[in-house]
Amino acid sequence: MQFAPYVDVLFSRPAATASADLSWDALLERFPGLAEAEAVSVTGSIAAGWGNPYSDIDLYAFADREIELPVDKSMELWPGSDPSGLRWTTWIGSYGDHRVDIKVFATDSLVTALAPYDASPEPEYVAKSELVEDFIYRVVAGRPLAGA
Repeated sequence: MQFAPYVDVLFSRPAATASADLSWDALLERFPGLAEAEAVSVTGSIAAGWGNPYSDIDLYAFADREIELPVDKSMELWPGSDPSGLRWTTWIGSYGDHRVDIKVFATDSLVTALAPYDASPEPEYVAKSELVEDFIYRVVAGRPLAGA
């Protein structure tokens, strides 16, 4: 019997996708509620420099009030939290031909995530959840779009 590999294509994508316009003005056209945030950054693989045209777009927004995001058939919305006290709302939906993942955090979320390090005499041994570790990484890797 001869080896005959094959690939089942579950869904097809275009051969090439144009990069998304990540300018602040273009994002505000689709997500006008982001103008109410204290700060917004693009993060994840795109901000880190290893994204590709098929990568989803990860945005972090920081606000102490609810941010209105589009309600349409492409979106899902749910709250999230971590035992550390970190809390957020996740909105996933479309931005042109791309998927976008927007997480809205309270403005003091970085202080909350870093508090155990400030309180520990040995910060290198601070226990943290994978969610907090990912949050810190994404904030550090983020590219600011608006606010500090």
